[in-house]
Amino acid sequence: MNQANTIAIIGGFGFIGTNLVKNLVNNHQYQSIYLIGKNKIQRINTKTNEHFECSRTADNLVSVFNKVETIIYLAWSSTPFSSMVSTVTENNVEQLKHYLKLITSSKLDRFIFISSAGALYKSNDHKIFSEETDSSEVLTPYASEKLEAEAIVNQMLDGICSTTILRPSNVYGPGQPFKLGMGLIPKLLLCAYKDEPISLYEALGSERDYLYIDDFILAITHFISEGKISGLFNIASGKNTTLGALIVEIEKLTGTKISHRLNIKIASNHAVISTKKMNRVCNWSSKIDIVSGLSSTIAQYKS
Repeated sequence: MNQANTIAIIGGFGFIGTNLVKNLVNNHQYQSIYLIGKNKIQRINTKTNEHFECSRTADNLVSVFNKVETIIYLAWSSTPFSSMVSTVTENNVEQLKHYLKLITSSKLDRFIFISSAGALYKSNDHKIFSEETDSSEVLTPYASEKLEAEAIVNQMLDGICSTTILRPSNVYGPGQPFKLGMGLIPKLLLCAYKDEPISLYEALGSERDYLYIDDFILAITHFISEGKISGLFNIASGKNTTLGALIVEIEKLTGTKISHRLNIKIASNHAVISTKKMNRVCNWSSKIDIVSGLSSTIAQYKS
C-alpha cells in the first residue's frame, strides 16, 4: 500500500472525526483511512467504500502506523465540564504516551494533535491570546492535561516527524451529541425543544468564540494537504458571542423560550482568540458566522 495514500485518525469515531472522515471520503484525497477507537481499528477503502475491522492490539497499531503518512490525534475522554465535576481520574495523557511510543518506531511524516483554545484561554478582560501568549494562569483540569499533552507531543516526536498542534475554539455544529460537557449549544437546543430549564454557570455577559464544524474541518484538511506545516495554531471564528446573545439567537431560531437559572461558579470570560498566524501562514479564516451556523445546526436537529 502506498504510504502517501493513507491516513489514520485516532479517536475518529466522534463528532469531529466523523465530519473529517466524510470530508476526506468525498474529496477522494486518500485511498485508505484508518479509524482507531477504544477497542477496534477500522479501515475504509474510499474507492469502494468497503469497511474492514480488526481489534486494537499493539501489533495491529504498529502495522497501521507503518502504513500511513499522517496521523491525526482526536482521542480525549474528558471535556472541560466533566473534568471539573467528575471524581474519576482520566488517563488521557498516559494513553497519548502509549500511542506516541508506538509511533516513534514508524516512518510517519506528520502528526497533528488537536488541543483546545476554548479551554486554555481565559481572561476577565478582552485580552488577545496569540499562540505565544502565556495561557497557564487559569486552568481547568482538562486544560492542564491539554497543555501537558502538547509538551509531550513535541518532546517525544522531536526529530521523528513533523508535528502540528491545533487549538480550536468551541466547536459546534450538526451531529454534536447531547452528552455531559459536549458543548453549550447542543445543551441549549435540548432544553429549548424539551422545554426544560438550564443552569448557567457563567454570567450572561461572559463571552466565547464559537467555531462551526465545517470551518474547523477545512482548517484540518489544509494541514493534511499542504505538506509539513509544523507548529502551534489557533483555529477560531475570530468573533466572540456573549452567553446572553447566544440564548436570544437560539430562542429566535427555535421559536421557544429558554428558561435559565444562574448558578454562577465560573468567572466571566472575555478572552479574544487571535487567528492572525493561521491567516498569515495558511490563508485561512472562518466563513460561517454564529447565526448561519446555528441555523444549519438547528435544521439538522429538526430533521
